[in-house]
Amino acid sequence: MKTQAKNIADTFILSQLNDKPKTLFQGASNSIDCESYPTKVVKAKLNSLIKRGLVSGCICGCRGDFILVKKD
Repeated sequence: MKTQAKNIADTFILSQLNDKPKTLFQGASNSIDCESYPTKVVKAKLNSLIKRGLVSGCICGCRGDFILVKKD
């Protein structure tokens, strides 16, 4: 079965963004831990979370600086 972004729980990503901005560079100390998923699938999940207003960041391939969006 092919892994899709919808198969990654929102909480899997959101729980990793609770303290400081994260990147998608594997091996970096501030990288989102997504070794069990292909990077392109995690990018798709992050894009979905960004569109839904839960996360801020950039999925173009730069550092990303993914953070939780604080809701008032």
